[in-house]
Amino acid sequence: MDKVVLSAEIIPPKGGAFALAVKVALLGFCAALVPLGVTLAIPEKDDGAYSTRIKHKQLARPEPGKIILVGGSNLSFGIDSGRITERTGCIVANMGLNGYFGINYQLGEVLPHLRAGDKVVLILEYDAYLNPANGDPTTLIGVLKANPAAIRYMNLSQMGQVASRVPLVAQEKLSRLIKEGAASLFGGAEDDPYDIIYRFVSYRGYDSHGDVVAHLGTEWPLDLKQGLPMDKMPMRPEVVDAIEAFSREAREKNVAFAISFTPVERKYYTKYQPYIHAIYKELDQKRKLPVVSTPGDYVFDKSMMFDTVYHLDAQGRRIRTEKLIGDLERGLGNGLDCRSTGAVTKGKISS
Repeated sequence: MDKVVLSAEIIPPKGGAFALAVKVALLGFCAALVPLGVTLAIPEKDDGAYSTRIKHKQLARPEPGKIILVGGSNLSFGIDSGRITERTGCIVANMGLNGYFGINYQLGEVLPHLRAGDKVVLILEYDAYLNPANGDPTTLIGVLKANPAAIRYMNLSQMGQVASRVPLVAQEKLSRLIKEGAASLFGGAEDDPYDIIYRFVSYRGYDSHGDVVAHLGTEWPLDLKQGLPMDKMPMRPEVVDAIEAFSREAREKNVAFAISFTPVERKYYTKYQPYIHAIYKELDQKRKLPVVSTPGDYVFDKSMMFDTVYHLDAQGRRIRTEKLIGDLERGLGNGLDCRSTGAVTKGKISS
């Protein structure tokens, strides 16, 4: 009888390795769609990110010589843009929304919209000089949901970071839904007391300039939320590098550029004064950037703060706005007045 030889050869599936690779890729794509779908379908705790639409509508206005305020929430809570318009005749676009967007996004979203004669004023919370230039991916996901076109203001590195964070965000959202559902059925879950801030940062809390107005005349019932511990976190040179690069690009576009400082609560300022002044020296003395004020010009008593060491109440907002107008008038001269024609930018601000 002839021997039967059993072959150990594995017969590949029909279609070969390419077909197998396609199936694996499709499976991975479908798996990725699940967290993305969860992230998109479950709403955020608040709708404040939608105010970016208000801000971009103002930014896109065709009037020449706009004043464009760039920074974080210190601008949303602490500027009366209408008052600046009264004093200067310039349209104001208050782009300040969230410091955790990062400097690369904050500058990147205004750069394509600048026209010759515009004036950009950069005012960052001190936290922004300590955080990554690319910002927080979770926060950027929120603004992308509110305004998908914002993807064009992100660099490739930010896009990759945002994509990698989607599964974690989906997990956090599901966890939040489960907790909220359990609390609704059985009770016992306690909200974060600070969540009352969502009453003031909702989309409906902004005016047409991009200023938060919902908090005006309101008492904050909790302690002030503190900034980052500046003695434990080094200043990031890449943040100042980004500002320096933007300054050059603004000059090429014939756009005036100025740097001022965030309002800050007096106790916090006193505690971290050496670190705050190190930022000032880096900007003004080492990099020779167009700084038009000092950090000490914007120190406020606790009685004029709202909910954080960077957010002002109605009185503080009024005082800060007048201070800023004065600083810009000294820096820009006639260039700040949009009612005059052929105004030439003068002073310390680059143009």
